[in-house]
Amino acid sequence: MTDSAYLEVSNSVSAAEVDDSPESAEQCASEAQVGGYTDASLEEWPLKVGNGLCLITDQGNVVRLKITKFVGGDSRRGDAPPDRVEFEATMWQGEQP
Repeated sequence: MTDSAYLEVSNSVSAAEVDDSPESAEQCASEAQVGGYTDASLEEWPLKVGNGLCLITDQGNVVRLKITKFVGGDSRRGDAPPDRVEFEATMWQGEQP
């Protein structure tokens, strides 16, 4: 068991944290291109159910992740970070060359 945990994206991905989940590939891609998200410490947990991430993968796909559930821990009181974060995912394929 570890005392610290992170939710992070790799260097090859453009990502942005969003308060609500964009409904289209274009909206999500626009958010991701602005970027700004690299990781979040689960101990200082800033995210909530319903928040999410918009990503552009290294293959040009647009992905929307919406947080649906935290499992384990109690991030609301700061006692412990969640053991697992569950997401709803939507992927739109990028244009193929």
